[in-house]
Amino acid sequence: MRKLFWRIFANGLGQIGRDGMLAILVPAPFLAASALRLLLPLADGFISSRWGFSLRPWLGLADALVISLAPLMAAMISAFLLLDEADSGTSAYYQITPAHGPIYLLARLGLPMVWAFAATVAVGSILSLTRPAWPVLLAAAGQSTVQGAAIAMLIVALAGNKVEGLALSKLAGVFLLGIPWAWFAPLNYAWVGWMLPSYWLTNWLRVGLTGPTLLAGWGVALAWAVILARIGLRRLERQKT
Repeated sequence: MRKLFWRIFANGLGQIGRDGMLAILVPAPFLAASALRLLLPLADGFISSRWGFSLRPWLGLADALVISLAPLMAAMISAFLLLDEADSGTSAYYQITPAHGPIYLLARLGLPMVWAFAATVAVGSILSLTRPAWPVLLAAAGQSTVQGAAIAMLIVALAGNKVEGLALSKLAGVFLLGIPWAWFAPLNYAWVGWMLPSYWLTNWLRVGLTGPTLLAGWGVALAWAVILARIGLRRLERQKT
């Protein structure tokens, strides 16, 4: 089973290498973080000198986006691979092997999310603009990774094929609406963003980490991931018939 597990993962890497759209998603978080790290301080200096307005109070918004990017890109890659294999019938083959169900999902989703977590920690520690404390960065990276897994399973659960998956991946950006909501929403309406993991992630970066907000943020992310994983697994199981 272990050999089959790694073979599934290796096959996925091969598919990414052959698909230009998927391949560009791998370095995308690093490129985006580097661009923001370079351009936002320059923009802040220019705007401050010209109009006396500083962007510094809002740099945390960029960091929240950067921390969300690697898991989002990994989610899109995993979802497209799952849908591509569903279209070709490859996943139906795996469903009748020992690597069925959760094992197949772990190879297709779990390992990419491990990479996403490591990439998020690297990007957040090297290229962030606000230098969040390590406990905040690790909590945010882990929670963002769980959110990425939820987004991947949302695409798999709702898309009938890869083309639909591409359209749904754009709608998955709804999960990131918690970032501006945590920053700009009036306090009376903050509760609207509570259902989005990115709201809590941004809140940690903005005001710091506390026990209740840590539990709430992780609880919301895990709830989304578990619910959508069960729906996605049912869809994969139906491919046996």
